[in-house]
Amino acid sequence: KDLVITAYVLNELPASQRENLINKLWTVTADTLVIIEPGTPAGYSHVIQARQQLIAAGANIIAPCPHNLPCPMAGNDWCHFAQRIARTRLQRQVKQATLSYEDEKFSYIAASRTIGLPIQGRVVRHPQIRPGHIHLQLCTPEGLKSTIVTRKDKEAFREARDIVWGDALKQPCYNGDSKKTSFRKTL
Repeated sequence: KDLVITAYVLNELPASQRENLINKLWTVTADTLVIIEPGTPAGYSHVIQARQQLIAAGANIIAPCPHNLPCPMAGNDWCHFAQRIARTRLQRQVKQATLSYEDEKFSYIAASRTIGLPIQGRVVRHPQIRPGHIHLQLCTPEGLKSTIVTRKDKEAFREARDIVWGDALKQPCYNGDSKKTSFRKTL
């Protein structure tokens, strides 16, 4: 199986069963294993444990992390993302909601038997767009980095306006030299 996906399963199992399940999933994975859990501290904790187990088994982490090093968010915060999804009428009734959508928060990893396309960073928080500048929080191979793009660098500012939470960046964007800053996203 080239791609194996498990979603919202680890959160339901005791620790001993989680470890066994991850081993079985990795064994049947020919190329890439994706693990998705709730975007909560507990869900993130299960993803981090799976990440460590898979790295020990020889996996390459290809998303969201730009590296196989320890997660720089562990202990301080938790890595998670959000996806807006439409609610059906029944879901709105059950949840007593008025909005036709909700933002589902999730934590995930994608582990591969091959080396993925290199990325230089991933946006780990909503970009903060302010008058004249944009503040980005990034996970990079060197750890968490914060960068500010000002309107003075027109090209970088224009590119940074299109960046959203969760985007992978393929070029360095945190070197402090705004003239060389680029925010080109990966495919």
